[in-house]
Amino acid sequence: MKTLPTKDHLSRFIERLYEIKESNSNKVTQADLKSMALEMGLTDLDWVRMQDLFSSHLARAIGYHKYKNWDDSIYELDQALTINPFDSKCFFLTASCYANKYYEEERKTDREQAIHFANKVLEINPLDEKSLQLLSSLKKEARQRKIIERESIKTLLVACSFGAVIFTSLAYLTLFDMVPTVSVPYSAEVTQNFSKINPDVQYFSEDNQEGHFFHLTSKVVKVFEKKSALELQGKIMFNNNDNSIINFNWKDNDDNVVHKKSYSSNHLHNIKDLNGKFKITEIIDSEIARDISTIEVVMD
Repeated sequence: MKTLPTKDHLSRFIERLYEIKESNSNKVTQADLKSMALEMGLTDLDWVRMQDLFSSHLARAIGYHKYKNWDDSIYELDQALTINPFDSKCFFLTASCYANKYYEEERKTDREQAIHFANKVLEINPLDEKSLQLLSSLKKEARQRKIIERESIKTLLVACSFGAVIFTSLAYLTLFDMVPTVSVPYSAEVTQNFSKINPDVQYFSEDNQEGHFFHLTSKVVKVFEKKSALELQGKIMFNNNDNSIINFNWKDNDDNVVHKKSYSSNHLHNIKDLNGKFKITEIIDSEIARDISTIEVVMD
């Protein structure tokens, strides 16, 4: 029976992560975290399963956010951040939840939490447009409240009633558009001008080379000025309960691996929509991505 990493390894790993978090170091990458995990005795498969668990928490959080269930979304995000405590998507979505709670219930603590988590995103990426927009919205709302408080009692009652509706409506409209997906968002430092590469795909599977439990419906490399997005979209064809590992290898013309990523079949199930479709995005340097010609999919 396959299990998650042992409690001893996992607890030590989490303790190390919180040591780094408390040191205010936000330069830690996923590669750094994985290297640390392997040094502490976890296997590659343990790491993949931990990331599957992270993705499950994040997927549920996004679902709860969609239906305005802020508290449950915050709980799932807290669980996700226990595994990946430097994930900017989780930080921003948490800020969005607290901001919406503040607009609904007008609790100062919720506003403070929204500002705190938005600033956590900016510690990682000072140019994150969504977090800057959220902070600006909260500050404008605070200034508006001060103006209203200086008005007469009659004006205050009218303005508060009208303003509450406006602020709440704007929060839903704006923040809903800013909700991140499971795919990694493109960095704010890149431009919106990009070129596309459509590499060939090669499937390899010991059990079944033709009838894969999924197939890719889109495989695109988007090359921006400084970064590239390796996008894979596919559809689950039938259930696969053995939690097998799928290795994606992006290769150049000389068959050298430019970038590789491993996922479990359960992960693809966790991030699929109601139609069985899933999307994966990887971010790498643009110069490296320009040479990609094929994608090798190996199912273990």
